[in-house]
Amino acid sequence: MGKMTKYIDKKLNAVVYTLDKDAGCSDMLEELEAYYKGSLTKYVVVDFTGIIKHLTNDEIKKIADRMKLLGKARRGGYDVVVVKGLLQYGLARIYCAHTADADAGALKTIVMRSVDEALTWLRQNEAF
Repeated sequence: MGKMTKYIDKKLNAVVYTLDKDAGCSDMLEELEAYYKGSLTKYVVVDFTGIIKHLTNDEIKKIADRMKLLGKARRGGYDVVVVKGLLQYGLARIYCAHTADADAGALKTIVMRSVDEALTWLRQNEAF
């Protein structure tokens, strides 16, 4: 079973998850369930850059479907998916398409290339 690390930035109202090289779909789903049973934040950043194992389209859809269902509890919040490489970027865009919602107040998902870039963007856009 893969591992994930979690960092909470209380000032920014964000949690950052970093997946290690052995993390997989089941690890992400378990952590999502745990997160939504606890204190929620406006922003959730998930860093996929460290994983070696590629997630399949079905696994991405499972994660996206769970996020869309659970994400209703975080209306107006943002999920930030951090990836590297063209393939991962394309898969992250698939994830965004699966989580997209026509509801203007719904949870939004964006894709970034690094955690630093994501946190900088969130700090600059805190007013949203």
